[in-house]
Parts: sequence; structure tokens; C-alpha cells
Amino acid sequence: ARPASSPHSFTTLSPGEMPCGCCPAARWSSRLGYVCFVAAHLCAHQHKVKERNAEYHVISSGLAKVLAPGFLDDAVEGGDRLRQAFDAVVWSGDLNYRVDLERGDADNALAAGDLHLLKARDQLDNARRQGDAFAGYVEAERAFPPTYKFDKRSDVYDTSEKRRDVYDTSEKRRVPSWTDRVLVASKECAAILKYESVSDLRWSDHRPVAATVALAVDPAARSPAGFSRKEAPEKSEVCALM
Repeated sequence: ARPASSPHSFTTLSPGEMPCGCCPAARWSSRLGYVCFVAAHLCAHQHKVKERNAEYHVISSGLAKVLAPGFLDDAVEGGDRLRQAFDAVVWSGDLNYRVDLERGDADNALAAGDLHLLKARDQLDNARRQGDAFAGYVEAERAFPPTYKFDKRSDVYDTSEKRRDVYDTSEKRRVPSWTDRVLVASKECAAILKYESVSDLRWSDHRPVAATVALAVDPAARSPAGFSRKEAPEKSEVCALM
């Protein structure tokens, strides 16, 4: 963390300090605004979509209560609580949402270079559309192949001598999926300028993703995260404004 006199500062939470104990998080504050960064590893397994959605809401609500004590409207819970408490929120990590396809169908689509079929069955995209999780967040176009699950250190060459990665050849044969994501919510404007998979990092069964994000905030509009609990308006005033 930077000194208190600095125009920028970080407040960080370890998993043990989190009310839900699920992920580390940080609050970045400056004269321009307040941004929350969440690094999460949501629960695994193809069928546990509802559990992942529930973890998103529990984490969001818990973070807002700890990192934005000025946000006192208890009528707002879950993901909306965190989005409304900060000028911007950035989620990243292994969110573990999968593609709802049979492995053979996914392999055929990848062999044909057809990412559209896989994207149409992406659990996170569908959860966002239905408002079950990450409503109000934006993600850049995924122009890269699924980032999970690879055989570790896979380095196979085809007949044209181009390197290709090998998706899970174990008996479980997991469906290739975009488990690793970056999503952004902003009160003003958020643009993901670059979004890519780092395919050269091959020692894991995941391929990490990286994003370059541009945020616009209004320095004259102080988000609830900028208030201490002592400074914060009364709950009734907050409710009246909302």
C-alpha cells in the first residue's frame, strides 16, 4: 500500500479477512475515484452453475460491506451492492464457468475454427443475459480459444509444424471452456482495449488471460466507497436517493 499522503492508495484484503473467505480483493482510491479489484476462484465442475452464481453474489455483498462502509443501503444485496458502492469494479480469475456441449461437439467446432457455437453455450454469458450473475458487467470479445482444460505442458505440432495445444485427454475429457475471465462494471464508462490469452505460458492446465482496461470516472461524484461510515449519509437518505 502507498503512504496515506500519496494521491493513490490501495487497501487489500486477504481471503482470511473476507466475510466469505473466498478471494483476495483490493480497493484502489485516488482523487479521481474508487475502484474495486476482485481476484476470484469460483467453485469447479460442469454442473455447478448455480453455486458459482451464488458465490458471486456472496462475495460481492461481503466486499461492499467491508471495503465500502459508506454504502449503507441494506435493501441492495449481491452483485448490485458492489457495483453501486464503487465507481468501477474489475473481476478477474478462474471463474470456472463452462461450455454446455458434449466433448465431441466442442472438438469438432474447434477443429472447424467455429468459436460461435461454443460461445452460444457459455454458462457465464448465459448467466449475464438472464441476470443470474454479473449483470451490468462488460467483457470484451473473446477472440481466443477456450483457456481450459489443457494437458499440462502440451506442445504438439501438426503436419504443418504449427504448435497446437492439446485439450484434456484424461478419462474425464473435460469440455474446453473459457474458465478464465476479466469483467468490468463502471458507473461512467469502461472500455477493454485489449483482451487476450497468453498461450506461451504452458505449465498449467489453464492458459491465463490478460486485459487492458480504460476507465472514465467523474471526480465530482463521490462513490459510497469514498465515505467512511462516520461520514456516510443516514440510511434513509441513501434509500431516498435510490
